[in-house]
Amino acid sequence: MDRLATRAVTLGNGDGGGIGYFQACKALSEYREGSFPEAVEWAEKALKNSEVFARAKGCAVLAMAQWRLGLKDAARATLSEGNKLAQDISSNQAVDLGDGWINWLVARILLDEATELIVDKSRLGNDSKNQH
Repeated sequence: MDRLATRAVTLGNGDGGGIGYFQACKALSEYREGSFPEAVEWAEKALKNSEVFARAKGCAVLAMAQWRLGLKDAARATLSEGNKLAQDISSNQAVDLGDGWINWLVARILLDEATELIVDKSRLGNDSKNQH
């Protein structure tokens, strides 16, 4: 998977619109490999993209990598930014995402994963502090 992600960012470098998605994919690949500093580096590149959902994906991966590196406050702030970029849609809202629905969906899945890691772990930490 990492080789494919590397190939995408290498070959897609001239593709202005898609490069942010490729960079977020490379960040996710590095994160899954446990290479958290490299995940941060690639995610930060995705954040510089004009595509809102590419930035949201980058925020999700960046937040998870920051959390794993012990940068808890930065992770929470990054997660918050990602949630603003790709807002959760309730079933009673009418929102037209157009052709970007798949990018929104992937961003939301990653943001939900990041939320589970960060928010749930934060609550556990607070609960354990309150018990002592």
